[in-house]
Amino acid sequence: MLGWIKEYKRNKLLRNCRKDVATDFINLGDVSSMGFIFAITSQESVALLMDIYKVFKSKGVPFKGLAIETRKNVFSREVPQTAGNSQAGGNSQAAGNSQAGENSQTAENSQSGATSHKGGKPQPVIPEELAQAVWLKVIPYEKLNWLGVVEQTEVEDFFRSQTDLFISFNSTGCFTLDYTFANYVKSPMRIGMVNNPDMPYSMVVEGKDKSVLAPMDYLEQVFHYLDVIKTSTIKI
Repeated sequence: MLGWIKEYKRNKLLRNCRKDVATDFINLGDVSSMGFIFAITSQESVALLMDIYKVFKSKGVPFKGLAIETRKNVFSREVPQTAGNSQAGGNSQAAGNSQAGENSQTAENSQSGATSHKGGKPQPVIPEELAQAVWLKVIPYEKLNWLGVVEQTEVEDFFRSQTDLFISFNSTGCFTLDYTFANYVKSPMRIGMVNNPDMPYSMVVEGKDKSVLAPMDYLEQVFHYLDVIKTSTIKI
């Protein structure tokens, strides 16, 4: 029952997103800024994201990316350490010569490692290559609500300045990516991987017989079309 309600609410949210965004077909030579959205669903996603970065960088056009952890605990989690915890740990260790002290230390460490220290919540540990990337905004799973909608405060700065071109790497119909794209992207040239009538794409790039391309093949085709397309003089 809950799954049906979630799906109903998701579909309603997506249908209510604005679809009247102007489209302007732009040649890559006329693009002054680019953006993309990407789902982090596994550790392999991190390596793929870095490969995507290299392709964008090779084009010599300013770009930015939004990567969302759409599955729980793809990133590892750690509980923040506090001064109180260090002191408690030190007292337990000092009493470690007694069996009671050892048991206390073991129980305390086990509990704090599994849950939290004095009410602290485990925080996502974002891989260094992503955390230090100035071109990338990473949103951890904790910033999504039960429907999969990202907190507005997490994305409003990213979308405050729109790019000429915005590319979706959503090949699976991920609601979080679809809704974020449909609700916030106002770029004149919007490209998707899979045709969806609820999505405001300017163009969908698919493989033979409408098959879904692998991400790197998709990106190669996107830039191929952008190289040969003529900048539109008519906005749709």
